[in-house]
Amino acid sequence: MINVGFIDDELNSFEDYKIRLKRHDINLIFNESCETFEDIKNWILFNGLKLVLIDYKLSLKFNFTGTELVYYLNNELPDLVCIILTSFINDSINENLVTQNLIWDKKILNNDLTSLKLSFEQNACVFDNRINRRKKEFEFLIKKKNNNELDKEDEDKFINLYNILRSYNEVDELPVEFLKTEAEKKIDRLLEALDKLLKD
Repeated sequence: MINVGFIDDELNSFEDYKIRLKRHDINLIFNESCETFEDIKNWILFNGLKLVLIDYKLSLKFNFTGTELVYYLNNELPDLVCIILTSFINDSINENLVTQNLIWDKKILNNDLTSLKLSFEQNACVFDNRINRRKKEFEFLIKKKNNNELDKEDEDKFINLYNILRSYNEVDELPVEFLKTEAEKKIDRLLEALDKLLKD
């Protein structure tokens, strides 16, 4: 069963979509209580979603469009697949915030859902493979960090990977001290020495 998020400003079509998709082992989950970008991000993480369908016109419930939400989610959860599902194809495309191949006509949910299921499965597989690659790269960088072998570029990559994997709850929270770069540690030592000199 594939869990797919459904973000819309009304429930009208949701139940019908949910019933038809369930026949194809797709569990459609609706975002009932979300109001902000952050609410939606937390809802996605809580439900372990790898794919979300987002309506373009969200004005009945939200003060942003679906494409603005995708832009936010792409920055916060870069491996998450976000698909705009809309009857306003041209409006969605003209904003140039989401690539055209990720803007689908809502009528697709009235067609043969077998190909849709295959697309969802492939997107979920891409998500899993990307996360696994990030985890392997992060583990490699942790070893280098433990051996004090990280250069500046590695340190930046380490922090970035940690933030992404942490947002997906794929890694445990690390102590703040462990996340500091060598430059930050040197500054801390200098400030401690200066503080000690001032006290003396």
